[in-house]
Amino acid sequence: VLGGDASVLGGDASAAIGEIRGADREASVGAAIASIDDAIRRDVAARLRASFSFVTTTATRNGRRNGHDGDTNRRTVETRADAKELARLWTTLDSIDVCGKAGRDEAAAVARRAGESWGDTWSERAAHDDARVLAEGLERSIDAIRDAWGELPEGSRALVAKTFGEGAWPPVANAVIRRWFSTDNSGSSSRRDLDDVDDDDGVRSGLNESRLDEECVNALVGAEGAAQALGLVPPPPHVGPVESAAYERDRAERAGYIAAVLAAARDAIVGNPHETMRALGRSGGDDGGGNEKSAPGDGDGGGDEKWAPGDGDGAGSGWRPGIGGAGLGFGDEIRTCAVRVEEGADFLDGEWCTVSAAARDVAALAHRTLRQVGDDESAPGDDESAPGDASTSFAAARDALDLFRALRDPENSAASAPPSPAGVCVYRNDCRYLAARWRGSTVSIPRRLASLSLAAVPVLHASGDAAVLGMLARTKADVFHSLDDANGFRDLGEDGASREALNAVRRARHAMGRVCGAVSRLLPRRLGARLARELLAAYAEKVTADALALADVSVDESDSLRGILAEAFDPRGLLVALPGSLVSGGGRAAADAEASALVDGLEGEAWMKGSFLPSMLDARLTDLAEWWDEGRLPALGFDVAEVAGFIRANFEASENRAAVLERLGER
Repeated sequence: VLGGDASVLGGDASAAIGEIRGADREASVGAAIASIDDAIRRDVAARLRASFSFVTTTATRNGRRNGHDGDTNRRTVETRADAKELARLWTTLDSIDVCGKAGRDEAAAVARRAGESWGDTWSERAAHDDARVLAEGLERSIDAIRDAWGELPEGSRALVAKTFGEGAWPPVANAVIRRWFSTDNSGSSSRRDLDDVDDDDGVRSGLNESRLDEECVNALVGAEGAAQALGLVPPPPHVGPVESAAYERDRAERAGYIAAVLAAARDAIVGNPHETMRALGRSGGDDGGGNEKSAPGDGDGGGDEKWAPGDGDGAGSGWRPGIGGAGLGFGDEIRTCAVRVEEGADFLDGEWCTVSAAARDVAALAHRTLRQVGDDESAPGDDESAPGDASTSFAAARDALDLFRALRDPENSAASAPPSPAGVCVYRNDCRYLAARWRGSTVSIPRRLASLSLAAVPVLHASGDAAVLGMLARTKADVFHSLDDANGFRDLGEDGASREALNAVRRARHAMGRVCGAVSRLLPRRLGARLARELLAAYAEKVTADALALADVSVDESDSLRGILAEAFDPRGLLVALPGSLVSGGGRAAADAEASALVDGLEGEAWMKGSFLPSMLDARLTDLAEWWDEGRLPALGFDVAEVAGFIRANFEASENRAAVLERLGER
């Protein structure tokens, strides 16, 4: 049966066998083609990899390269291949029809491995080479790669650069960032030594890290720019990792430097709350650091100041805390400091005044900081330069002044109690002193910062003046409020009224005396005397006006009023007495002499009128008439209406009173 069937199926079997043999031949040919293709592809890929290989060169001439001695072992990385051959190989491997995508993948893998090899080589160098040498080598190597890729088809060139760059630039950038631009330890930079120095390579040694000078940073960023132009780094507007890290590090160092200056300023401000000294504007005899000079005493009743040798910093070992408390600045100054004409000596008009040790220290700190604001074209690695450009040092110094105002301005105080008059006066002097020192310290700063520096002066002046004016306004209000408790000296015959009125006057004198003593002793003499007299005049006008406004005064009330007014206008006891050991002639006597001098210099007539009212209350009607005729009362400032009103209030109606009023020309 089988044999019979075989004859029938012979035709079909032959076809089947032919198909099988045809498939075998096709597979054999395909395998051969694939084998040939693979061999061709591997050969082309091997030659392509060779075109991306790198050689090291150690030969130098006379042991020097690029100006660096002993650089005989420096390695340079160059692309080894003819540009046309590289382009042909890449195109061949990318266009093998049989391989298809496999060929393109092989080409990309070759470029990627080449980039990784390049990146590993240069990242190793980045850990050891000098920054300038590294940047120059990178740029030469990138130029060599650009030349080698110049013959690539434009479409392939971007793919090659992207694929090559994925493995090439990231390790190099990471190595550069780890070495020079890491901000891992930037937190410590807020306490950076402000007097760091540079080493020979232009690297500035800080507390925990090294900082490149601006030229080295620009060289490394420039090398990254070359890589970006070739396509190894994403093009603009993207920012390369090295440039971004350099910016962040620069920002962190600027912030750290400013924070360090502010920390030093804060230590000076809060560390010497009660130390004061006497400051004098003078012509020369002092360096920019403000060396202190001896003072034989200022003659203002505040006592001779101590003497200590100057050190230019205000940090001499002769310092000691002042008395502090209510006596702040009242003769307990422990040093003297002078300000030269170049530093703005006119801020004192040649007069002594009391400034705080804190202001002295902040001024010295700002002066040292501004010394680092050199020319914009100063040499890199200047051992006095701060991180960043001149603007950083300028901003740090200016911020130190602002911090002083923020921490010391009495108008910004969060305390419920008003600031002491002495503290306000010293603050005003501090502001003038800081402004004067600032003007002197900013003489040599770059022109582009000069206008900004001038803006700090009126701000300081305004802050100090506002503090004093605010204190005077509060004091005047307190004085008037106390005098209001005297009820205008009315009804003094009632029980307790006389005592209450006297206590009211005493409270007013106490408030006024504290401020008058502070401004006259602590501010420059002429300014202090003027402000004290303005307050005394306002007080005298209020008391005198209330006394003369009385419409009816009984005999008992007249006696009480006489005693009250006698005390109200007595210079004795008005000012706080200083410790006797600090004042020639005794504390109480000297303070009373100060008060008398202030009163004698009053320009208005209110105090003279008020101080003469007790005599008028004790006088007879005829005495008043004679004093008027003689011109004594007009000389004291009394006018007809005031004298007539006084007579009507204190004398009963009679023919004599009418005659006197007629003589005054008033009925």
